Amino acid sequence: MIIAFNTNVVLDIFARCEKFPDSFYAYDIACIRHFNVVFPASATSDVFYILQKHAGKGHKAKEYLEDLFKLFTLYDVNQSDCSRALKSNMKDYEDALFCFSAERNNVDLILTRNEKDYKNSPVPFMTPKEFVKIYCPPDYEFSETSI
Repeated sequence: MIIAFNTNVVLDIFARCEKFPDSFYAYDIACIRHFNVVFPASATSDVFYILQKHAGKGHKAKEYLEDLFKLFTLYDVNQSDCSRALKSNMKDYEDALFCFSAERNNVDLILTRNEKDYKNSPVPFMTPKEFVKIYCPPDYEFSETSI
């Protein structure tokens, strides 16, 4: 199964956001289940910008981005994805671009906390919390994050 982690979920992981622990757990479970975890290359600049702003120093954001490259397989976004996103009935262009590029790259599922903007996604989606509930191995317990 190919699972695309939305930018907000990736940021939860790298910012170590205690408010959304299911983002961490979803990544762990995807790895345990040997799912292919992916992220669009086009969104790495957003992650870098936000982490740089959060971390306060560019070198730390670069380290996070290098970790992202190790943890996720990056997939491309092309002109067709951009055109389809622009013409779609999704309200947010960035979300539409994420969805249409995911569809073209054969993504099976998108993990996002932004459910309302993904209701017209051509790719099925769910929250990290729903993913954990469905895919967590029986009797598996989380003690701390692995990232």
